[in-house]
Amino acid sequence: MNSDLILGSRQVLLIKSPYAGYMRSLPYRLIIDANSDESRCSMTNQYLATYLIDHLAGSVAAIELLEDLEAVYADTALAPFFAELKTDIEADRQELQALMNRLQIVESQARMVIAWLTEKSVELKLRLDDSSRGPLRLLESLEAVGLGIQGKLGMWHALSAAALDFPPLQRLADYERLAQRAEEQRRRVEVVRLESAKAAFAAERYYNP
Repeated sequence: MNSDLILGSRQVLLIKSPYAGYMRSLPYRLIIDANSDESRCSMTNQYLATYLIDHLAGSVAAIELLEDLEAVYADTALAPFFAELKTDIEADRQELQALMNRLQIVESQARMVIAWLTEKSVELKLRLDDSSRGPLRLLESLEAVGLGIQGKLGMWHALSAAALDFPPLQRLADYERLAQRAEEQRRRVEVVRLESAKAAFAAERYYNP
């Protein structure tokens, strides 16, 4: 539900989350000048806020999963790979947070908790599928990470396309550069994923546990 607040000569639009009552707090807000070009479509802005918050929560889950993988494979050749990938994804998360700050979008604690719980359920599922540090666990873990990176790539492309018709998104970030970073990450993960698939399906070890 939207509510209008009058502050001096400026009309401010406060977009509330439907989860606010449940959490007894405002998980996120998007404050814009209702007399500016940025207020051309409040519903679009609400969609944008939800979209970016969901991707931010997804990055939290990805980082959590990579931390687990880095620990599991700490004494293998894969440890530097996971550490570097985690560093890159953390940097991308900071880029997204900076963009949200410029749009005055506040992250949702409720969605962060859901992302954390989702990652823990994925981790449990991976352990049930392959309790050891076997190639199946590695394969499925890499596929989960790869899907997240693919989603991030799609996000940067979507924002770049939307910026053509939505001025508030223009000049907020170098979407092309960020998309290239995501594509490079996807390719790195894909190389290791395919090697783990060979090991898993040929019943061979990609590493020595």
